[in-house]
Amino acid sequence: MLPTSALAAGGTWGPDATPYRNGVVCTSGSVDTALVSWNAAGGGPGFGASPIQSGFGSTGEPSTSGIAVPVQASSTGLDSATVAQLAYLISTHGDDTSAGVVGDVADGVLQLTGTATSSVDQCLAAGIDGTSTVEAAKLVAEARRLAGPYSVELTGPSTPTPAGRQIALTASVTSAAGDPVPDLTVTFSPSGAGTQLSSSSATTDAQGDAQVFARSAGGAAAADAGVTATVSASTGLTETTTGGTVAVIQPAAPQRYSDHLALDVDTRPDPVLQLTDSHTVLLNDGTLGQSLTVTGMNGHQGSATVSLYGPLKLARSGCGSHTAADWAAARAAHTTVQAPQVSVTGDGSYPVPVSPQLSPGCYESTATLQTTDASPNVSAKTTGDVVTVAPVTVAAAPDHGGLAPVGSLQTVLHATSSFTTSWQGVQGEVLGPRAATDGTCPTTGWGSASSAASITSTAPATGPSDTAATDGSTTSAVTVSSGAVTAAGCYAFRLTATLSVTGVGTTTVSLGPGSRDTAVHVIAPTVSVTALSTSGVDSGGHLAATVDVASSDGQPGSLRLELLRLPYTYRGCFGADWAQAPVVRTRSTPVLPTKGDNTYRVSTAAVPGSACWTVVPVFTASANPAVRAQATAGDDPMLAFTSTVRPRSNLLESATAEVGSGTAREVSVGLVTLAAVVALMLVVFVAARIGRRNHAIDPRDRLLG
Repeated sequence: MLPTSALAAGGTWGPDATPYRNGVVCTSGSVDTALVSWNAAGGGPGFGASPIQSGFGSTGEPSTSGIAVPVQASSTGLDSATVAQLAYLISTHGDDTSAGVVGDVADGVLQLTGTATSSVDQCLAAGIDGTSTVEAAKLVAEARRLAGPYSVELTGPSTPTPAGRQIALTASVTSAAGDPVPDLTVTFSPSGAGTQLSSSSATTDAQGDAQVFARSAGGAAAADAGVTATVSASTGLTETTTGGTVAVIQPAAPQRYSDHLALDVDTRPDPVLQLTDSHTVLLNDGTLGQSLTVTGMNGHQGSATVSLYGPLKLARSGCGSHTAADWAAARAAHTTVQAPQVSVTGDGSYPVPVSPQLSPGCYESTATLQTTDASPNVSAKTTGDVVTVAPVTVAAAPDHGGLAPVGSLQTVLHATSSFTTSWQGVQGEVLGPRAATDGTCPTTGWGSASSAASITSTAPATGPSDTAATDGSTTSAVTVSSGAVTAAGCYAFRLTATLSVTGVGTTTVSLGPGSRDTAVHVIAPTVSVTALSTSGVDSGGHLAATVDVASSDGQPGSLRLELLRLPYTYRGCFGADWAQAPVVRTRSTPVLPTKGDNTYRVSTAAVPGSACWTVVPVFTASANPAVRAQATAGDDPMLAFTSTVRPRSNLLESATAEVGSGTAREVSVGLVTLAAVVALMLVVFVAARIGRRNHAIDPRDRLLG
């Protein structure tokens, strides 16, 4: 009869319904065999040290309760190698999720303890629930090959390594049989101040190797620099022998196996210098920003000197025409512009003090370092870097002196030089808005300002007409436009431009913010009429208005009044649609200068004829005519009329004499309306009297007539 599977995966066993974790229960003939893992007292998984079977009226029970005690090889008949192999087999594969694999592990345990039976062999030979005689044999062979105790060897470079340089370390793990152990976690820990590792752990590969990268500091810390590699694995067993008839074994607590490698650090300094210039081409009166990068100090300190020699003459073809002999002569003559000292405390990048303003010409920059705490001290030097200072002056000129209305802002960049220059591109943004102080935009504090608009376009512009006059210089100019700003206030351009100087090279120019040349004052002024001098004016006379100018931010300008005209109708001048009224152009319109926000009295040009009239004030900034404010005539503006016959009422004249008074305006409107009503009533009365007179004539008179 072929073996069969009664249960697979987790379940219970025997009359006591003892739970098991995973595995296969196989029936072969009249014998049931539990090829399973148990919840052992030590936490599991545990396996029976001998077959757990039922049949012939009796049932074997696992010992899963009580205290798990260490397995002593001398008292169990198992040698230490077998104990380690059982620990490897159970810890590596005993908690597999496959019931078939767990069944194979249970069979492997019986093979290693020498207690396997024919019924067990029959179950695996039949392949019950994925069990396999072949796979069980492979697991046993693996355990014999890869079980501990383990040997860990940590190796690194065979020669001293300079401090601060990254090196590769390899931990090799081998088994008791001498085979490399794969898939084992190795932990790495540094020793000594300043020792750094790329990772704290790694997994062994098929060759049993795990790699980590280390870097050691120099100086005194190098003496204790080292790395320790450690693996933790179980090579012992515990067993539970109470609560059943068959002992249950499981892996003991992991043991640690490690190796320490002291890092051989070469602390002798071997400095390497690199001098980085902010620009290889500077403009007239420019300053040179530099940084010195130092490596190979191996924890030592020193002092560096950065020398700038020159200037030599700048030719039209640039500085390349100067030979090594020319520069050697300059150095020999000690024509040094500056020689600042830089304190070097180890590897790193160090700023060099900014040079003074440099006149046009060719310069050579070199750096020399001398250690101060090594024995012996050593020195290092860079090759000469050539820096060109071109006779180019760059300036920015915001449109209309930096006063603009809300909308797109513009500035013009000028490059003036005896060399030919051309703008290659401009990038940047407009910052703001910020408040003006006494009508002036600030030059500081722009670092925290937010971006208001980006640069949207550039276009060639014509430079100042006088730049090519007597000195032979020419100007190249570019107009830079931003996106629209939507609020009044102070703005500043922050620009980075690329400028090409023929024969010399290309340089980057940074402008603003923080100068008057990059600031733009955006204002949105308003004007409004608060009073009109009269409601009646003779043809050829003048109207005067009281006008409020606001939001001009102290900017001077001019104020004038435009005349709007509508015909005089039977309704008078009231209720007219002033939105359709045309502006009457006159030969001479009075213009009143303004000085910031205030109330001004302005007169119109001569009123040219009889009609209904109102005024619209117009403000124009002196610095930029595009900054303009104009009021609109509303549905009921302050107005006046002209007529060939003006009302002579003293009451009307006195009521409209008060300039700008809302009460006077209401009285004048009422009186004009009253006058119109009275005139209409007079016409009706006269017509009625004429009618009655006609009816009163005797018919005979008509005939006679």
